[in-house]
Parts: sequence; structure tokens; C-alpha cells
Amino acid sequence: MLSVTPPLIDPGRRSQRHVGFPKSVCTSVNECMCHGIPDSRQLRSGDIINIDVTVYLDGYHGDTSRTFFCGEVTEECLEKGIAVCKDGASFKKISLCMCLVFN
Repeated sequence: MLSVTPPLIDPGRRSQRHVGFPKSVCTSVNECMCHGIPDSRQLRSGDIINIDVTVYLDGYHGDTSRTFFCGEVTEECLEKGIAVCKDGASFKKISLCMCLVFN
């Protein structure tokens, strides 16, 4: 894998296959559920970030996503998110409720 990554992560390289997205890495912070465009903001303790990476190489398409907690994310945050989960509740409503706990 290391032998193929340098050309894929070349700074400033634009992918031809990610229509609408400037890069093949999306970073979604807090209430942004998915496909956030990376920016220069600094993460703070309590932030939740999802990193989604997509790679096209030699006819294959790979995609992975993982969520990370920055610093301490409390059980209260989890409980608030669960409390608003119900049929028809939007992801944005759930994540906004969770964000109110640490903002």
C-alpha cells in the first residue's frame, strides 16, 4: 500500500472521480453528518469528527469511514443523542442536540 499512496495524497492533487468534492477525504465535525469538506478549523476537546476516505486505483474503489472523539466526550452527550432518537428524527437533529451538551 505504501508504494501507491504518495501519488494519491500529493498536496493539491484533485481527483477526477469525486464530482462535487475537491478531495477524496471528507471530514465531518459535530453536527455535520457526512461528506463535510475539510477546512482550517482547529478541533476542540469534546468535538466529534468523522473521517471518510475514498480511493480509486486500477479499477478498484475503496472507501472507509471512522469516527473519533477529541478529548473527553461525556456520557451526557451520548444520552442526549439517544433521547431524541425516534422514527423520523433526522441525523442533524440528533447531532445538534448532542452538540448543545459541550458547546
